[in-house]
Amino acid sequence: YNKMNKVAIVSTIQPETHYTRYLWRELRKINKNIYLLIDDTPENDSFIQTQKDKNIIKLWKTNLSLPFVISKFVKLNNISTIHLQHEFNMYGGAGGILIFLFMALFLRIKGKNVLVTVHAVVDYRMIDDSFLETFALGKFKSIKSIVKIMFYIFYKILGLLSNKIIIHSNFTKRIYVDVYKIEESKCFVIPIGVNNSNSIIINEKELDPRLEWVGKIKDKNVILYFGYILKRKGLELLIEAFSKLKDNIHSSVLVIAGGVLENQKEYAAFLKRRVIERKLTKEVIFTGFLSKREI
Repeated sequence: YNKMNKVAIVSTIQPETHYTRYLWRELRKINKNIYLLIDDTPENDSFIQTQKDKNIIKLWKTNLSLPFVISKFVKLNNISTIHLQHEFNMYGGAGGILIFLFMALFLRIKGKNVLVTVHAVVDYRMIDDSFLETFALGKFKSIKSIVKIMFYIFYKILGLLSNKIIIHSNFTKRIYVDVYKIEESKCFVIPIGVNNSNSIIINEKELDPRLEWVGKIKDKNVILYFGYILKRKGLELLIEAFSKLKDNIHSSVLVIAGGVLENQKEYAAFLKRRVIERKLTKEVIFTGFLSKREI
């Protein structure tokens, strides 16, 4: 990000812990010419009100107007670089994938620099019945070959349209370079992380004692998983690893913090059975969905 160039980030910002919120706050400190273009939904109003920043703009909806709305804003404000955040459900379902690619194409035709953060890269060769079940795509088992082709086409076209690509791990970079044959010079690995340079001091008065998990973490070394409980996250491996290591970490607990989606209830029940089988009911804590204050 050149401080003199105008830049626009296109992304959603929900839920409260969305990656883009933190990215925006840090980039804004070093570039006053940066805009955050978010989706036009009522849920985003509180973020805008608390930030009080004229460069945060509710602009687009998840429909066919998206590429044209972004292109118009870019032209009117003389934006030189557009940073697109990509997750498969961010711009709508299957149609949103096509809209996203069209937006990237439209911006490149307009001569703009397109930077894309790809939060996950799937090796199309690994797509099988188990993969489709895990990602709630079981209804597409009968057309598995077509699904593979679609994944290949998407990642290939996105790689060709992007000037630069940000990926979160060397593992996923290798998939993009080796499987989809995207130029290695285009791909940059920037891990997602948190600043842990300072200890977090918890004021016990701020914790609601009625919450069952509050008493269980007091004076403990906490190993934290935060996020939705999803089968694709492999949380059974985390529990298994903790069962092997807990005796080496003094007074430790594993906190699995996050809500359960309707189609993942069976998986959540499986994890809780695994905890009982490993006799870890006192050491592994499921908090359930957390409010903003609890987070």
